[in-house]
Amino acid sequence: MNIKFILTSLVIFISTLLVLVYWFYPIQRFNPSENSNFSISNTSKVQFYPNLRFQSSDISFHIFDCSIQKTDQIKKAFEILENKTILNFYSTENSEEISVYCSEEDKIQGGLFIAGEGGPVKITQAGNFNLISNSIVLLIRNSNCYNPNVAIHEILHALGFTHSENENNIMYNFTNCNQNLGDDIPEKIAQLYSEKSLPDLEFETASFSTQGDLLSLDFLVRNNGLKDSKNFNLKISADLKEIKIVPIEALEIGTGMGASLENLKIDKNFKELILEINYPSEEISKTNNILVLKNE
Repeated sequence: MNIKFILTSLVIFISTLLVLVYWFYPIQRFNPSENSNFSISNTSKVQFYPNLRFQSSDISFHIFDCSIQKTDQIKKAFEILENKTILNFYSTENSEEISVYCSEEDKIQGGLFIAGEGGPVKITQAGNFNLISNSIVLLIRNSNCYNPNVAIHEILHALGFTHSENENNIMYNFTNCNQNLGDDIPEKIAQLYSEKSLPDLEFETASFSTQGDLLSLDFLVRNNGLKDSKNFNLKISADLKEIKIVPIEALEIGTGMGASLENLKIDKNFKELILEINYPSEEISKTNNILVLKNE
């Protein structure tokens, strides 16, 4: 009888413990051993990668097959983040930047219930930024808090933010209803999205050789900006004399275009070869559109 009582008490204790863990443990999206693209071992970092952001502060999302309750929590979470940051979220039917899914089945990792998952799944390096083109949010557990803290937590993961060491911050590993967003993440978002969504064309490499009055030129132009470029021209001059205009087709974010030109007629006594990107619209910076190569 005593053994039966002890076993029953033990089962009740373990069940209660699991329920408590279920309600107070959010998620850890990235396990470095499973996803080598990210490391969250250093929790002093605010983001998974430095300068993670979407192309624009207007970010699209689509909610797939979620219950009415979870859909309401997700929409409320987006609304709260809009009010706390400079970001704007809008629903779209396709080609969304944040894909939101829901699960009605419990998920356990390391013996603990997981409330949800979130994070970037496609990132492109673009100059000083790591550009997110798609993120995923998986909401597993409903939140009983007045604010949808779990959904906010996962959306912030989708925006590139990692866990906080501050137990009062909404990005802390374990969740409770008294946690708040704080000032650090909104300030970081304001900093990240202060850069306009524009292309930024620049020379990555360039070299030339001459043989008498003939010039051979190799160059690579890259778009390190936050927006695909339009078509543009590359002007090649020796000193102040124009040699050739090279038309270049539009470059997507993070992509480049290289070319090798041969047998260009030139004054063999020229001092400087000037390469100039003539882009018809605004860029993040035009100071990197001119490259001067000395003829030594």
